Amino acid sequence: MPMHMFREDDIHALLKNRQLKSPVVSIYLNTDRGSAAGRSIDVSLQHLEKDALTMLHRDLTPESEAAREILKERVMPQIREFLEREVMTVPAIRGVAAFASLAGGVSGTHMVTIYTLPRPVRSNVFIDLHPVVRPLLLLLDQYERYAVIAVDRKRARFFTVFLGELEEHEELTSDTPQRTSQGGWAQGRFQRHVDDHIDRHVGAIVERAEKILASLPTHRILLGGDADMIPRLRDALSTPLAERVVGKFRLDVHGSIHEIRERTLAAAREVEAAEETKVVQALRDAAAHRGGYGVTGLERTLAALTRRDVRTLVVQIGFESPGSVCPNCLALLPPTPLCPHCRARTAPTHDIVEHAIERAETERAHIEFVEDDTDLMALGHIGAILRFPVEAG
Repeated sequence: MPMHMFREDDIHALLKNRQLKSPVVSIYLNTDRGSAAGRSIDVSLQHLEKDALTMLHRDLTPESEAAREILKERVMPQIREFLEREVMTVPAIRGVAAFASLAGGVSGTHMVTIYTLPRPVRSNVFIDLHPVVRPLLLLLDQYERYAVIAVDRKRARFFTVFLGELEEHEELTSDTPQRTSQGGWAQGRFQRHVDDHIDRHVGAIVERAEKILASLPTHRILLGGDADMIPRLRDALSTPLAERVVGKFRLDVHGSIHEIRERTLAAAREVEAAEETKVVQALRDAAAHRGGYGVTGLERTLAALTRRDVRTLVVQIGFESPGSVCPNCLALLPPTPLCPHCRARTAPTHDIVEHAIERAETERAHIEFVEDDTDLMALGHIGAILRFPVEAG
């Protein structure tokens, strides 16, 4: 039973996993013991199994009956055994995502791929043509990876934060003397002495930052600490590092890991909210005129994804809509029995938005999830910034 803590590149591995043949069951389970749902893991899993069996029962075919037996006899026992062995005794595991193919016979081998998560997810089950990865992509969008440099006049600490978990990498200290309130010529000389110590302290921080961040898989940097030190550090960073700084915030460098994590997550949420507003405005501007680089609304966005022309997909969190997928030319379509491109019979799906997200991820497009934005709602809950301009006409 393949299992490990979820990483960014696991989504592509999931979508390319040839063992996950249609139909695929995707199970998300909240195991956060701090919540009511997380304290009732067995009950939640029973409800998810019942929901999945009901979904399969709607299609009364020999294949669906076989899938029901695989789910009951092969898949669910593996998930339960994993929860008892690996999750129940580890409070840090706050969510689980499990995927398995329901194709083939009951006597075959049905491996379940399981990822543990450091953040809770809403318990849910999906049965579709491929693994449903939207909850994982949403986690990555809400809890992106940041590097954090926390600094005051005597100390610097280097962290990374991913999926809401903070990891400290290194600490650096200096012997910078305290400023004094005495006046006169001697005081001025002493202040220059202090400034020289601070400059050397900042130089040492920048040198360590270059080495530490070169080996970390992160593109964004947050600067935290004393208000007078943050600008000095920002100005001293090399251009490549300075361009990666996305936010600055006040922070007690001597605080506990918990305190620093909470302040960092709050700063990251502010960055994310500002970027959501910015990307919706960029979408609106790109789609404002014919021949622009943007489309809005479900049908035009599906057409752009079918053309493989999407650079950034913008989706309202929770937006769902029925649709169709062409198994012949892979077109993503509104509900229709026949593909308008190749005239093949399509496969209906209860949520074409999930397929749109999966297609964007496969094509390495950027995906931006937006929460409760009235502008995006007015644009049809979904849109895309394109690689090529829309043809006029």
